Parts: sequence; C-alpha cells; structure tokens
Amino acid sequence: MNKHFRFRAEIEDGFTRLGYGLYRYGKPVLAVLVIIQLFLIFQIPNLNIDTSTEGMLHDNDPELLRYNTFREEFGRDDLLMVTVKSEESLINPERIHMLDALHSKLSVEVPFLDEVNSLINARDIQGSGGYLTVDDLFASYPETETQWKEMEDKILKNPMYGDFIISHDGKLGVVLLRTQALIPDKEEDVLILEEETTDLSGLPDEPGNMGDLLGGFDLEAEEDSSNGNFHYISDAENSQMVKKVEEVLAVFKAEYGGAGSVEFSYVGTPAMTEILKRKLISSIIVFMIFVVLVIIILLAILFRQPAGVILPLMVAGFSISGTLGIMALTGVSLKIPTQILPSFLVSVSIGASIHILSIFFGYIARGTERKESIARAMGHSGLAITMTSLTTMGGLLSFAGAKVAPISDLGVFGALGVLLSLIFTTFLLPSVLSFIPLKKPVVSRGGVGRSDRVDLILKKIAGFACRRAGVVTGVSILILLVFLGLSTRIVFGHDVLSWLPEKMEYLETTDLVDERMRGSASFEIVVDTGVENGIYDTDFLNLLDSIGEPLGRAAVKGGMFIGKTMAVSDLLKETHQALNGDDPDYYRIPDSREAVAQELLLFENSGSDDLKRLTDTIFSKARVTVKVPWADALIYGKFLVQAEKNLDSHFAGYDVTITGLVPLLGRTLSVVIASTKQSYILAYVIIAFLMLLFIGNFRLGIISMLPNIFPIIITLGVMGAFGIVLDMFTMLIGSIAMGLAVDDTIHFMHNYNRIYRKTGDSDGAVLETFLGTGRAMLSTTAALSAGFLVFTFAEMRNLHYFGLLTGFTLIMALAADFLLAPALVTLLNRRDRRKKK
Repeated sequence: MNKHFRFRAEIEDGFTRLGYGLYRYGKPVLAVLVIIQLFLIFQIPNLNIDTSTEGMLHDNDPELLRYNTFREEFGRDDLLMVTVKSEESLINPERIHMLDALHSKLSVEVPFLDEVNSLINARDIQGSGGYLTVDDLFASYPETETQWKEMEDKILKNPMYGDFIISHDGKLGVVLLRTQALIPDKEEDVLILEEETTDLSGLPDEPGNMGDLLGGFDLEAEEDSSNGNFHYISDAENSQMVKKVEEVLAVFKAEYGGAGSVEFSYVGTPAMTEILKRKLISSIIVFMIFVVLVIIILLAILFRQPAGVILPLMVAGFSISGTLGIMALTGVSLKIPTQILPSFLVSVSIGASIHILSIFFGYIARGTERKESIARAMGHSGLAITMTSLTTMGGLLSFAGAKVAPISDLGVFGALGVLLSLIFTTFLLPSVLSFIPLKKPVVSRGGVGRSDRVDLILKKIAGFACRRAGVVTGVSILILLVFLGLSTRIVFGHDVLSWLPEKMEYLETTDLVDERMRGSASFEIVVDTGVENGIYDTDFLNLLDSIGEPLGRAAVKGGMFIGKTMAVSDLLKETHQALNGDDPDYYRIPDSREAVAQELLLFENSGSDDLKRLTDTIFSKARVTVKVPWADALIYGKFLVQAEKNLDSHFAGYDVTITGLVPLLGRTLSVVIASTKQSYILAYVIIAFLMLLFIGNFRLGIISMLPNIFPIIITLGVMGAFGIVLDMFTMLIGSIAMGLAVDDTIHFMHNYNRIYRKTGDSDGAVLETFLGTGRAMLSTTAALSAGFLVFTFAEMRNLHYFGLLTGFTLIMALAADFLLAPALVTLLNRRDRRKKK
C-alpha cells in the first residue's frame, strides 16, 4: 500500500472513530449545534430581498458608481407610470376632475415621492411683452365647451405632452411618479416629511393645487448625501411605495372602473421589481413545499423509516437556514440568482445524507448494533462525503470573483452552505442516529435489506457497462459531439417580463404603453461640455436637439425603436416659441448664445424648477432622457454599443455618458455571460485538480471529469435544440448539476478504487460499487430529480425551465455515472492488463 492509500485508510479510520465518539456524546453535540442554529435562524427576519437591477452589480462597480453619480446630481431616473385608459378622450370635465383627484391622492398618500407629473400640472409656458410665465396646465379649468375644445387641441398639438403624459388620441394618460433618489436614514426625518405632506390635504381642493404645492418644495436640495444621513431607496421602501399605489388604484377602480369605461393600471421599473419579487417568492415557497413533500414520499419509500425521512430534511433545513442566517448577519441580500441557494442546498444535503443512511440502515438490517452501524457508515462514506463537499466548495468558490454581485454571492454562500451541510451530515446526523427510535427494518430475501429487483437492475447495468465498455464510450462521445454542436445554437438573453404568466395585467399594460406612448422604459444620456455655461452654445444645442438621429440609427441596428427624447433643448424651444407670440415657426433653438442665456434666465425666474433636472448648476452638462420600449437585455446591450459609437461621433469633442437602469441591465448581461463562462472554466479546473488529489490516481482522476461534463453538455444541447434562452437564471443550473455530478462521480470512483485495490478485479469492483454506493446514487437522483420536476408546473417560466432542466440534468448525470464512468475505468484497466502481458 503506497503512502497516499495508507493516508486515506488512516482518514477513514478517523471517521470510524468519529462515529464511535458521536454515538457516545451525541446529545451534547446536538445541543451545541442546535443552540448555534437557533441564533442563525433568528437572524433570518433581517434578510433583505433585492430584485433590483442595481443589486446585480458590486458596490464599487464603475457602471454602478457612474449611475449613482447621476442619481445624486439629477435624481432618480426610473418612473412608476400610473396609466388611465378611457374609451373617450380624457380631455373633458369629468375625466380631468377624475385625473386631478387621482393625481392629488397619489401625491398625498404614496411615500418617498420626489414629484408627481400628469396633465394636471404639465408645464404651460406663456410669454408676453418680453415676460415669461410658467404655470400648471390646469391651474384653472376651462368654463365653456368651446374652451374645453381649445384646451384639447392645445394639448394634442403640444409636442412635449404627446408620448409623455398623454397619447396622441387623448385616450390614454399617465401619472408619472418619481421617487426620491436619496431617502433620510433617520425615521424622524421621514416622519417630518410625511407630516408636512399630509398637511397639504387640508388645503382647498383646487385643480392643479397639489402640483403647485409640491413644486414649492425643493426636495432634491434636501437630498444631500454629503453628511451620510441618506441612502438610496431600498427594496423594502420601493415595496411600500408600490403597495400604496395599488391601494389608491383599488379605490379609483371601484369608483370609476364600472363597465370598463376607465381602466387603471401601472408600469415602470419600480413596479416591475416589486411584482417580480412577489411572484418569485410566492412561487418558490409554494413549490419548495411540494418539492419537500415529493422528497418525503420518496425517502419514505426508500428507507421505510421515520428517521430516514426526518434526518435528511433536518440536515437540509439546518444548512439552508444557517446559510440564510449568515447572509442576514453579513448584510448580503437575497437576489434573483441567489434564490436558487435553497434548492441547491437541498440537493447537496439530501444526497450526502442518503449516502450515510443507506450504509447505516444496511448494517442495521444485517443485525449490526447501532453503535457499530454508525461507526462503519462513517468509515465507509465519511471521507467520500468530505471529498465531494470540498470539491463542490472549490468549484463554487471560483464564482466568488465574478463581476456580477449575486453570482459572486452564490459562489461564497453556496460554498458556505456546502460546508454547513458537511458539518451537519458528519456531526448532526450521527448524533441524532445515536438515540432516535428506529423502526425494525424489513429484510428482503437477500437477507441484507436490499431490494432484489433494484439489485438485479443495477447488476445488469454494471454488466452491460463493463462488457460493452468500448461501445458505451464511443456512443457517449458521439452523443457529446452532437449535443455540443446543438449547444452552439443557444440564444443568450435576459427578459424578466418573459418569466411572468402571459395574461398578466402588467404585461398587457407594458405592451399598451410601448405601443401608444412609445416606450415604457427609459435611459439617460449626460453630455458634458467641460466648461461653465457650455450649454449656451447654439451649435451644441442644435446637436442636442438632433440627438434622435444617431440614436435612431443605433435602434434600427439594435432591433428596437426610440420613443420621445427630452432635453434642455426642448425646454428652450418651448420658451422661444412662447416669447414669440406662440408662433410654431419659433419652436426652435434661438440664434445666438446671448438669446439662449437670456431665455433660460427668464425661465429660471418664472418659478419653475424643471430646469434643474435637465442641466447641472453651472450649465456645463445637459441631461437627455430617452424613452424606449421594454426589451430583452441582449437587445439593449447591442443597441447601447452602437449608440455609444454614434453619440461619440455626433458629439465629437464632448464627453458623453450613457447611464440609467436600461444600460445597467444591458451591460450586466454581457458581464454575466463573460464572468460566468470564466467561472465555470475555473470551476472545472479546480474540481479536476481536487479530484486528482482525492482519488489519488492521475489517469482515473482525468477520465472522471468526462462524466461531470456530460450532463451539462447534454442540457446545453437540449436548450439549443428547443430554443430555450440561456439567461441569468438558467445559466446557474450548471452550478447544481456540477455539484451533484461531481458528488456522484467521486462516490463511484472512491468506492471503486477502494474495492479494486483489494481485489484487483475491475468488473467485480464496479458491481460491488453499484450494489453499495450505486443504490444511494440512484436513490438520491430519484428523490431530487422528482423534486425539481415539480417546478415544471410553476406559472413563472424561469421556474418552469429551472425545474425541467435541473431534473433532466440530474438524470443525465446519473446516466453518465452508471454507464460512462464504469466503461471508462474498465477500458483503462484492460489497457493496463494488456501492457503487463
């Protein structure tokens, strides 16, 4: 016996001794573990759930820092749009009174708002005798039918209102809610702000009153983060805001929505984030319950012992709750990719527990004492479970350096969860086994507690894989090549709205706004002239005014369209027209720098604060808001790459920055693809190294990687063949597949190698491994694949595909370990025997 195998034997003896020790001190060990666990469980209520786009990036990511700088300078960019759809024009006394009431109620009751905009307080610029006045559009109502008709014509002809706050036919309007970019940290500061806002409700109910009053508060000036007493709006605060909007809309639906004459709804990133979070959480909770029920049934069938059901679930529950508790303690939020952690840890924990329990109950069935059964089960499987856990941890830790924050979190906390699972499997499980009541096992005709039918199937599989080793290997390689080719057809993308049920109201409203208002999403462009008062330059302003042209060319190449653009040039054109008798011919940029400066000064002195959202305080930067339809992040990414090139050329000599949630989403996907690809490659390098180290045989370690790659290549090929999009959710299925495939392969190779060293009979070693470890591998895959396949009944498409593809991948991993792995070791040992001859 060489040093490596002698060392392995000593470790196995150590696990045997650990089994004896846990039998003796099981209850004290259990008490310590439970106390620690209870502490972690009590931290879980502090765990935050963050489904925001910003949450996808690290705090020090340059893109996020650029976006945060924009928010601090100009305010929050994403809007919640409350839609009002009418069968007739909204511009009539009844509908405007309704819109005014809605505008006012939202202004008063929705928390964390910076401003509310609609037809009620739309900017109305009037010029006379060199003076400029800026008032709310409905500062007073028209009194006659003729005046109402004139108002309707004025609204529908105004280029700034169309596609912004009302559709061109006047039948769809929106109330735009912009939240504060920065929220006070202190609760009393929030309460003071709420009290001030609430006091406004007692003022006379005049049309446009609320818009005037809110316009008097310089909320943006109050959002000074320099003293550290403010934070960006949180996911929980966003939820409060959306919930209050829903409550307000419920009131208006009940009062005005009869017979479908007026329909109220909402869209926008804040709403989408909240809806997605709710659907994900509710779906995952419901289906995890069904998964656990399926696993309970299969464990009960497998072990026919209450302990065989309770203990694997206890290990899984402790591992999951411990991991979530540590995330809460360290202030790490649960995000969309990390929401697979519970499913992943169920897989790892159940699998490891089954390996220990299968051996333990096998010895119990033979009549072995409980103490000896625990010790021998630990000696048999303890090292293999440790090896599989460390290998899985090593693979997961390769994700820790990912540029996408939740992928990095998945690597760190996934590895931590596997470590906890290892601790609970090797300490908690034997400790509870030392005293838990056991049902007398049913002994089969074989006399060792095995199912003769299952043994017969396993014997046939083992015999086939060994006898037809060359054929199995050749066919497997051919299948790999075919599915590798199919995998090249995979389409990358990320569209969270595609996850939602097709008939969901939010999707219909998004399509409506995209079609009738030319975009339900937006992004921001900041053009820096580099000099104070640089935006006074008429050449620059004309470039700014024609920004739609380079963006339009980029949109055509990117497969989308550009809606409305809004910039200081538009405000200036409005002002110039108003100062020239409202003549449409003067809806243009003034001819001189002096005229620009004078007209902007007149606008500033009019009392409106609109200018501060369009430029910085020294007039060196211009902000442009661009409306776009909701689209896949991949489409955004392609569009933005071309848009950057076009804008750099269009604004030659100026510094152009594209930011906002849409660019963050588009760029995040490209980073995810590159980062995840690198992480998977690194994971396999780490896993290969650790498998070589653990198995102790270089050639055996190298060939053992093929069964690990097999299931992932097959799954990618299936996705390519059936057009299943590889997004940020399905991309992570590989991490679960990698963990379980590696676990089963190590268990097979470890036990095969141990038996082969003793007997020198390769076929016999394969057979004995199948009848021992193979049964546990089969049981694990049956329980877990059935559990994951439950997700195929989910409404949300991402969960449907998650369950379908993960269950399929686990079955393919078992097929690789049952056919390809034994075929490979058989071929390897045949070659060795020929060399010896």
